[in-house]
Amino acid sequence: GLGAPCEVIDYVRRDERAVSLGRTSLAESRVRESLAGRLAYRSVQDPNLAAMYLRFRGHQRRLLRLSPTIDDVAQIGHRTAAYRTVVVGSDQVWSPIHGVIDPAYFLEDVPAGVQAYSYAAGARAGSPAEQQALPARLARFEAVSVRERSAVDLLTRSGVDGRLDLDPVLLREASEWSRFAGPQVGRTPYILVYQLHTKRAFDTALAEVRDTLGLPVWQVTADARRGWRADRREYLVSPERFVALFRDAAHVVTDSFHGSAFSLLFGRPFTTVAPVYASERVSDLLAEFELP
Repeated sequence: GLGAPCEVIDYVRRDERAVSLGRTSLAESRVRESLAGRLAYRSVQDPNLAAMYLRFRGHQRRLLRLSPTIDDVAQIGHRTAAYRTVVVGSDQVWSPIHGVIDPAYFLEDVPAGVQAYSYAAGARAGSPAEQQALPARLARFEAVSVRERSAVDLLTRSGVDGRLDLDPVLLREASEWSRFAGPQVGRTPYILVYQLHTKRAFDTALAEVRDTLGLPVWQVTADARRGWRADRREYLVSPERFVALFRDAAHVVTDSFHGSAFSLLFGRPFTTVAPVYASERVSDLLAEFELP
């Protein structure tokens, strides 16, 4: 929109391809120690995660201008030589991914003549050694922008100057997102559920909202295991449909950062339950809007 030609570097790790995601996800699951648990997990999650991946890739190719795909951090230096500026962000790019920090997002191999910036990058405290390495890893950047105040604090403790920028979802006005989303999803009011983690507190919060409003529950999900108890299940929807569901909801119940962000954007009444992991990113977002 500012007039600069823009391309997304299509970096897709080998352990996040359709054929690998089930095995990668299992390594982080509580059932990995049991043979029966592993077999059951892979039988469910291999097709589930492959379907998620293939659908998501289709929307990426439809909506974004992508570079040729690269799958190794060693290829990033060669790929970025063609650009004037490279920007990293957003979300948890400087947090452990499958247990380790991914060096790709520090742009260490980007050629010297290319400007490197971050915008609204997400960071979570790793090991003491990883925190100690932050200043050297970020030395390549012209300027460092992060998404949460807790990330600013992390950078400050590591001796790095960083500024706060809200998530890029909030760069676009509600009217622009609404045009992207298209027509209204329906005439009947509904409670929208967008849930990423299993937590008893979530079930309690949803029950309270449902009892108070007396409306049907629609659940939007990319997980084949979720949504069976909802009155309506919206599974693997398009980005346009995803946004429209938030825009048109009577109330949103979520444990997601972006579920909270879209609710704020559209001025929807919403209930956020602290997620199982990295709850500070959600509480930081709500605090910016004086909703701590």
